[in-house]
Amino acid sequence: VQAESAQSELGGAYAILATRIPTPQQLGAMMLDQLTALESALLSAKAQALEIGDAARTGPIEVALRRVSALRDRLSAPPADPKNN
Repeated sequence: VQAESAQSELGGAYAILATRIPTPQQLGAMMLDQLTALESALLSAKAQALEIGDAARTGPIEVALRRVSALRDRLSAPPADPKNN
């Protein structure tokens, strides 16, 4: 597999694929990695907001953290069986 690695603006690595398309499992794993990085950044922002007593920032951060958790649950769930549709 030929791939060129690079850094995204947010610091996460990504690959430009030249010879193949990632499998659904690989895409899911990459998405979960990105969610973990996002969650870490949100937790850091929440800690900073709590430290300075900025309730206006804390609320939206908590909402975003719940959305990250819900999305992680959806990505981690087994795929739907197409035979049941």
